[in-house]
Amino acid sequence: MALDSFKLDGPDGPLDAQIVHPPQASAMLVLAHGAGAAFNHTTMIAISEAMAAQGIATLRFNFPYMQKAR
Repeated sequence: MALDSFKLDGPDGPLDAQIVHPPQASAMLVLAHGAGAAFNHTTMIAISEAMAAQGIATLRFNFPYMQKAR
């Protein structure tokens, strides 16, 4: 399983993001966080890991308001 961290081009600047990519993934799920936690919250990570165990890649990212700590 590969974990790639990178920046997405957001409307107000770069946004933190990560892809969890198991070998030969059959699909990709885009996970968006809620108002109270960022993309790297333990629950978001646990969901990504559980999906990877099933052969599903995930993309997690921060929304602009969370990136700017608003």
